Amino acid sequence: FNNGGIYNGIGVPLDKTTDPAPTTLDVHARYDRLGDAFGAKTYYVTTPAEYEAALAEAIASKAPALIDVQLAADSGKESGHIGYLNPAPLIDITV
Repeated sequence: FNNGGIYNGIGVPLDKTTDPAPTTLDVHARYDRLGDAFGAKTYYVTTPAEYEAALAEAIASKAPALIDVQLAADSGKESGHIGYLNPAPLIDITV
């Protein structure tokens, strides 16, 4: 699951002339590209419907697959179940 660098992300850097620190996580990281590098079928999904479709297709293919699930910043679960890192969600949703 791609949580958009919630632990150590910097968002979009204001200063585009310097490289970020090596421990910085990119908000727009495309982890699905790792699967491309190894020949797996890859999916980048941002909604539950896209996830369900990608999962069904990946299972049906019976081949290696990688699904990059971009978590919504307002889902309230971007840090697992660590209470102080999870603000109250903006909308009432069930994940």
